[in-house]
Amino acid sequence: MLNNKLLPLVGILLLASCSSKSINYAQLNSYDINDNLQAVVEIPVGTNNKIEYNPTNNRFEQDTLNGGPRVIQFLSYPVNYGFVPSTSMRTQGNGDGDPLDILILGKTLKTGQIIAVKPIGMLRMKDNGALDNKILSVPTESKYQTLDIKSFKDLSQNHSKI
Repeated sequence: MLNNKLLPLVGILLLASCSSKSINYAQLNSYDINDNLQAVVEIPVGTNNKIEYNPTNNRFEQDTLNGGPRVIQFLSYPVNYGFVPSTSMRTQGNGDGDPLDILILGKTLKTGQIIAVKPIGMLRMKDNGALDNKILSVPTESKYQTLDIKSFKDLSQNHSKI
């Protein structure tokens, strides 16, 4: 039985939980209020599971291949992988029509996490003959960074030695 003093608090908690809205990642702006590019994480660094955002049902889902879960067999993702919201890779009839892919060099992030990033380069790629470019980026907040990288030149000159 609830203590009468706790009853108003329970009511407030129920009201707050009912009024919360889920994020529609497909409708987010590409830039945050500080004009930083935004990235939505689909696949955290270190996983082998191929996860994709499904805008139809607004969910992150395990990708499938031949009727089963798609798992990358040879190497886990070395960076966080996601997309830039409110973009489309369709240029002059080329591209896959999906949002622009983004790679985030930094600490492991969560699927669905939205993070401000700084683009430092681009990987020009094709997938089955269609453009499938990837933006290379670093988090703007130091708490998500693993290396102090400000540019592609900085990455290549100061962090490329193995």
